Amino acid sequence: MEPVKRPDLALRVAVAGKRVLGAHTLALPALLAGLFETIERRLTAVRDEGSGAGGWYSPAPPKITLVSGLADGTDQIAASAFLSGARPDGAQRAIGAILPFRPETFRVASPMANEERFEQLLAAAAYVVELDPDVDHAVVAGYAAHPRRIAGYRAQAEVMLHHADLLIAVDDATPGGEGGTLETTRRALDAGMPVIRLVLGENAFGVLRSADALDDRQAPEPGWQAAVEELVDSIVAVPGAPPPAADGHHRTRPDVVAEFFGAEPLRPRWRQALWRLHERRFRRDAAHAGDAAAPPLEPYRLRANELNRHYASLYSGTFLIGYVLAVVAVVLAGLALVVLLMNPTAHSPDHPAWWGLLVLGLAKLGAVIWIQRASRSANTRGWSERAVDYRYLAEALRAMSYLPRAGCFRPPQPLSVPFATRVIVQGHVDRLFQALVRQVHPAEITPPAAGTAIRPDARRAVEAIRTDWLAGQAAYHRRNATALSRMSRSLERTANALGITVILIVCFDLILLVAGGLHWLPADVEAVVYDSAPWLLFLAAILPAAVASLNGIRFQSECARLADRSVQMVGILAGFDRRAAALEQRLATGVGIRRLPIIDALRLADEIGRLTLDEVADWSALYAKDIVEP
Repeated sequence: MEPVKRPDLALRVAVAGKRVLGAHTLALPALLAGLFETIERRLTAVRDEGSGAGGWYSPAPPKITLVSGLADGTDQIAASAFLSGARPDGAQRAIGAILPFRPETFRVASPMANEERFEQLLAAAAYVVELDPDVDHAVVAGYAAHPRRIAGYRAQAEVMLHHADLLIAVDDATPGGEGGTLETTRRALDAGMPVIRLVLGENAFGVLRSADALDDRQAPEPGWQAAVEELVDSIVAVPGAPPPAADGHHRTRPDVVAEFFGAEPLRPRWRQALWRLHERRFRRDAAHAGDAAAPPLEPYRLRANELNRHYASLYSGTFLIGYVLAVVAVVLAGLALVVLLMNPTAHSPDHPAWWGLLVLGLAKLGAVIWIQRASRSANTRGWSERAVDYRYLAEALRAMSYLPRAGCFRPPQPLSVPFATRVIVQGHVDRLFQALVRQVHPAEITPPAAGTAIRPDARRAVEAIRTDWLAGQAAYHRRNATALSRMSRSLERTANALGITVILIVCFDLILLVAGGLHWLPADVEAVVYDSAPWLLFLAAILPAAVASLNGIRFQSECARLADRSVQMVGILAGFDRRAAALEQRLATGVGIRRLPIIDALRLADEIGRLTLDEVADWSALYAKDIVEP
C-alpha cells in the first residue's frame, strides 16, 4: 500500500456577531484583522515546528477557513477583513458560507442592507451550503415570525458550528433573536467548542472555554494575543510525549503518527497467521465488506484498518503461542521427569537417557526464553495500544462517511471518561483524526452538482445512516458476538473436560496406589502399575497446565466480555434504528417536524458517531493489559 499523505495544517473558524453595530463599525475591521493575523502567525509557527521529516504536517502553507453566514454587520465585516489580510506568502484563506435559504431568498429574509458586498463575498466563497433551498420566498419575506423562517436561522447557527473548530463571537451581551449571537455562543461552549469573544466597546478579545466563563462576564486580559495563540496550540499543535503508564511499567508508547505515514511495509508473521487460523474456527459466516469513507479520507481509513488488523493479530497471536508453549514447557519437564524416574542412574553422558534429558532440558529452556522475550516485546512495544489506536482512528473515519451527508463536518467528541487507570487514551490519535478531517473542504467530501451550492438532503442522509451505517455496525457486532461466544464456550468446555480428566486420573492413580500397597493385585499387574505410575504422574502434571493455559487464553482475549459488549451494542443500535425509521417516516409525511429536517438528521448522526467512538474508547480499557511474562 502506498504511503498516505501527511495532512496540511488547517483551522476552521466560525464567526457570529451583531448585525447592527452602530458606532462600533469603524473599529471592528482593524480588531478582527489583528485577530486573524495572530491566528495565522501561530499556525505558521506550528506548521514550521510540526512539518518536515517525522512531523505531523505537510510543508504546505496552513489553511484557514472562515465559516460565516455572510449577514450584515459582523459577518460581512469579518469576511472582508479576513480576505483583505491574505498574503501570497501566507496562509491560504478561504470562506465557507452557511445560508439558511437560497441567496436570493436570504437577501430578502435578512434583510440585506449591503447586497453588493454580500454578492462579492458569496462569489469568493470556497463553498456554499444552503439548508432550506425550497422555502417559499413569500414566507420569509412577509412573516418575520414564521416557524420556517425561525427554523432556518436556528439551523444556520447550529450547522455553522459543525463546520468549525472554534467560534469568534462579537456581541454586546444583550439577548439576541432566534439563532442570535449569545445563543450561538452558549451552544458552542456547551458542545465543547472554545470561543474567542469580543464585547462591543472593548479593544481586547477574551478566550472562553466554558459556559461558566460566559456567565461570569469575565473581562478580557490586555495580552489577549498570547491567550489566542495558546488556544490555537491546544487545537492544532503537535502534542508532546505521552505520559508514562499509571502502573509505572516500563513501556515505550509507539509514535503512531510516524508509523501511520511511514512507507515501511508491514511484515506478516507466523504468530498472526496462527491467531487468524484459531479465530477462523469460530467465524463461520462471510466477513462484511464494510463501507467506505468519504473519498478524500478513504486512504487514511484503509491505512488505519491495515495497521489495526496487523497489530491486533500480532498481539493475540503472541499470547496464544505463549500459552501453547507454556504447556509445551510443562510437557517437556514432565517427560524429563518420566525419563529420570525410569532411568534413575542417567547422570552422565555414558548413559543413553542422559542425552534425552539434555535435549528435553534445552527445548524447555528455548520455550521459556521465547515466551519471555515475545511477551516482553509485545508489552514494551505497545502492540495492544497500537491495535486500539488504529481501530479508534478507523472507526472515527468511518463516521465521516455519514456525518457530512447530514451537514456535519465537525467530528463528534467522545464522552468516555477513563475510569480505569490502564485505559488507553487516544490523545495523539484524536488530534491526528481532527487534523485529517480539518484539511478537507466540505465540497471535496460532498461535492455539489455543477453550478449549485451544497444542499444536504435529510431523507437521503437518514436512509444512508439506516441502511449502511447502522445496518453495517449491527451486522458486525452480531458476527462478533457469535464468534467470540463460540470461542469462549469452546475454551471453557475444553478446560472443563480436561479438569474432569485430571480428577479421574488422580482418582485412578490413588486406587492403584492403595491396591498395590495392600497387595490386592497380582504380581504381574503390580509390575505394570509400577511402570505406568510415572506416566500417570506426567498426565496429572500437564493437564492442569493445559487447563490454566486455556483459561489464560480466554482471559487474555476477553472473548466473553467483548461478546457481551457486542450483544449490548446490537440492542443500542436497534434503538437508533427505530429512531431513524421514525424520523424517516416523519420526513416522508412532513408530520411532527419542528425543525429543519437536516437538523434532525444531523443530531441523529452526531449521536451515532459519538456512540461508535465511545464504544471503541471504552473497549480500550479491556484491551489495555499486558501479556503475562514468565
